[in-house]
Amino acid sequence: MTSLIVHAIVSLIFHILLILYGEFYDNELAGDGPLYTDIDYRVVTDASKYVLQNESPYRRTTYRYTPLLAYLLTPNLFLDENWGKFVFSICDVFIGILIGWILPIHQRKYALIWFYNPMSAVIATRGSYESIVAVIVLTMLYNAKQSNERTWLTGILLALATHFKIYPIIYSLALYFYIDHNSSLYLTFRRFQLVMSFILTTIILNVIFYYYYGYNYLHETYLYHIIRRDARHNFSPYFYLTYLSPKSYLLSLITFIPQIFNTLILS
Repeated sequence: MTSLIVHAIVSLIFHILLILYGEFYDNELAGDGPLYTDIDYRVVTDASKYVLQNESPYRRTTYRYTPLLAYLLTPNLFLDENWGKFVFSICDVFIGILIGWILPIHQRKYALIWFYNPMSAVIATRGSYESIVAVIVLTMLYNAKQSNERTWLTGILLALATHFKIYPIIYSLALYFYIDHNSSLYLTFRRFQLVMSFILTTIILNVIFYYYYGYNYLHETYLYHIIRRDARHNFSPYFYLTYLSPKSYLLSLITFIPQIFNTLILS
């Protein structure tokens, strides 16, 4: 455990150095070229300004995330603009700790692969919040493996993870069958706890934010990602089709269906 903490501290120092380098690069070296800081980090920071003014974060064009992220980054505006990067970096380091806790003792050395992974470190220090989602998912897994009494917490964490990003829903069926895995397909009390805590948390979060931000919240957080066209941003097999085709919500929906199907199969 001591060794794990030592490596976590070294990794955190590495992250801090990257943040400082990014600040220097953006201010002194970037010029008119690309910045070290992710453009989406600027978007979320701008959305946080609206939150501090008691307005909707969705007034910021292209803000398509949960309001929780804008709330989390409000200290960017009154503490330090790198606040969010430090938070994401701490989460990134904590991922390595969680990996060490989840693995058997004799395999904890593999957590070092994460601690000293330059790719994940750069992603976090550029201002991407992926590490928050990963921390929630791994905490959910750790809780599911360690506790028979806190199944409800596993459901809450799954709901929170899918609230930040939709893709963790792929773990839902695997979690369901992992809990009380000797009970075959039967609905046990612990499985019931998992399902109900997930559903209730999801409903509560969505009702609260819909009340405050209305349809914009639903569209930007969820619906947009179903009908979006992003031909240049990923390795979609539909790249050329969507690139050449005129904008069509029907086409976007059709190309989304195989993703849902694969999610159900893989989970």
